[in-house]
Formats: sequence, structure tokens, C-alpha cells
Amino acid sequence: MFSRAQSGSRVWAIDLPGDQGRCPVCSGHTMENLCEALWEQCEQDSDLTDVVLVCGDGSHGHGASFKAHWSVLCARSRVFRRMRDSGMSEARTNTVVLGGGFTLSTVKAFLRWIYTARMGPEVHLADGYELFMLAELYELRDLQELLLAHMPASSVPLIADLALRSHNEAALAKCLDVARGSLAGIPESSLSGVSGDAIHALIACHQSGAGELDEEAMSLSRAASLHRRR
Repeated sequence: MFSRAQSGSRVWAIDLPGDQGRCPVCSGHTMENLCEALWEQCEQDSDLTDVVLVCGDGSHGHGASFKAHWSVLCARSRVFRRMRDSGMSEARTNTVVLGGGFTLSTVKAFLRWIYTARMGPEVHLADGYELFMLAELYELRDLQELLLAHMPASSVPLIADLALRSHNEAALAKCLDVARGSLAGIPESSLSGVSGDAIHALIACHQSGAGELDEEAMSLSRAASLHRRR
């Protein structure tokens, strides 16, 4: 359902402090210590883990892997729970192939969030768009909310496109809210790989707020037309 817009450099560099997202209920509590201890087992490849998450396509010698605990993954994500409980190949092999070409930093940031509900130092090397995709695929709404709160305008078209395809109303509403205020921060380069429906939705929303098809909307429309002809 989802695919990277382009390979290579990051689409969205995340600018968050390392402890962003820390749960105020668990902070300093025994529960937080437990979460950190379990995460430490993952980082140390402990034999107390019972599932492996593979980056890449899972073929021999390709990609890297991270060890984890089924119990933690299932507690945080209904998608992981369905994998384990439905007798799918992931449950039989205790291996989950993430696919999608996600970078190692992004996957590690994703897993750390699952375990600790906060970001670590790897987030500064992660791709926010990839992280949002993982949060969408595995239904981590709390992670999506954090990312949407810090979404740069240049990532609005891609996130709006993904939100339309996955029927994520909350994410789409956030993108349209940004467009309603201004389109000036959305560069032409950010339209690559974005559907016409997503671009039209952003322009229409901006026009409804501005009351007319202003220069910002016309500029984005012209840029979108150029990308479609390429």
C-alpha cells in the first residue's frame, strides 16, 4: 500500500529532543524501568527475546535485524497481535519482515518508541516519513500524533497522500489545516510521487480559507502540472 517517494536522502529530518514523547505517568516509575530493561535486552541481542524484525526483503544476506519480544509488540500494536494469533508465517517462524526499504535508524527509532514511548538519539538520523509509514502500518496512533505535531511543511504533500490512501482522517485533517493557513512552505520538490488527488485536496482547502485561488495555490498547481508531465 505504501512506498517510498524516492530512494536516497531523507524525506523528513526529525528535529526532536531525545526524550520527546516520554510518558508523564511512567516517568521515574517502576514501569519505566521495566520498559527500559526490556529495550536493553533488544539492544544486547538477549536470548530472552523471542521474535526477530528484519529490515529489507528478508532474503539471505540482505538487510539487518532487531530482536524483540512478542509480548511487547502485541501489547502496543494490534497488527503484531494479529500476526501472532492468526498463525501467519510470522508466528511460525518468529520473524517479521518489515520490507519497504526502511533505514536502520528509522526502524530502531520505531522499536524504541514501542518499548519506551520516547525517542532516542537515533531519531536524528531517522526519516520522519518512513517513521510515519511504520506507525501507519502498525497502527501506532500515539507516534503519529507526535510526528504530526512536528511535521515540516515540506512533508505535508507526502503525508496527505498517504493519509488519503490509508483513510487516516486525523493525519489528513492536520495536513489540510497546514494548507489552509499557507502553501508557501511547500516546495516543488516535495510533490514528487504525490497523487493528484492529494495535491488537489491541499489546494482546495487553501482556497476555501483564502476565499480565492491566490498566488500560493496557483504556484503549487503549476508545479504539480509540471511533475505530472515528467
